[in-house]
Amino acid sequence: MGLLRQRSWVRYPNMANICLHEHVWSWSGYFLCVLKSDTGEDIQWLQNCMGPWHLVVEKWHKTAKNRLKEIETSEMTIETYINKYPVLKTPLGHELLTDDFQFLYPSSENKIFEIFPIVKRKIFKLALSKSHVSEIKDILEQLQLLNKDNENYEEIESILAFMLLPLLLGNPTHKTKKQVWRPSKAEVKDGFITHVLRPMDVQVAIAQRREKYLKYNLTLQPVIVIVGSSYMDIQKYYVVVNDLFYEMNSILKTVDTCFKIFYSLHCQYPTESMCVWNFIQLGLYQLKTKWDKNYSTVNAFITDLDFSP
Repeated sequence: MGLLRQRSWVRYPNMANICLHEHVWSWSGYFLCVLKSDTGEDIQWLQNCMGPWHLVVEKWHKTAKNRLKEIETSEMTIETYINKYPVLKTPLGHELLTDDFQFLYPSSENKIFEIFPIVKRKIFKLALSKSHVSEIKDILEQLQLLNKDNENYEEIESILAFMLLPLLLGNPTHKTKKQVWRPSKAEVKDGFITHVLRPMDVQVAIAQRREKYLKYNLTLQPVIVIVGSSYMDIQKYYVVVNDLFYEMNSILKTVDTCFKIFYSLHCQYPTESMCVWNFIQLGLYQLKTKWDKNYSTVNAFITDLDFSP
């Protein structure tokens, strides 16, 4: 029986080669992609096509079990996986990765949005007891200056709460046979959320981070980058995965996306911020896995917050 094909029109104003290795026709900004519809080779389709989006999502969901098993059980790197599925390189690629997290841990999908508003107050309260630490004191002073009538009050408050976590949790020493790395407070903070002042500084910060990881024979993991003159004036939020910059619209959505990407790509938390992400996992997602490490610092922090995940 001959191969049944389906033609679909979809508009992508700024994208070319929507369907790779297939015929693509363009007319008035539209692309006609010849789609295989009855082969059952959804994995192959995803390797070659990036639209139309509803088909991408449909086939992504249908292949979740096989894709996730492959990345968990093989030696596949993040770079290899992204190159295998080029749709991940599009601006909406992060949505596919977070969908995979939902497939893996459906009960934890929205936990952070329910729990963080409550925990945020407890973080500030605990930080007050440690305000003798200069970095913590600086953030609390910014919080005091924040006007509740400011339309961005909740967002700025959330940024400040997240920026307190690295200072309150710290991180264990990273040891290898040849060297020992005890991350500083600044390194722990940057390993969780890297703050740069200008858009032009983003690439520089990532390059420096990559160089540092090479020094310690580590691989670069997904990381958050925020851009703005201060915590009170953040203009851009990114989740950086290798050379991809997924843009978000809030700090909570950024943390949520980055966390879920760790699991959908089956990669480790950044070395400097292991404890911060471990707290987010246990406290804000109420998630336990077979790969978990036990950190006494995190357990004590949860106890100090008077919070039982």
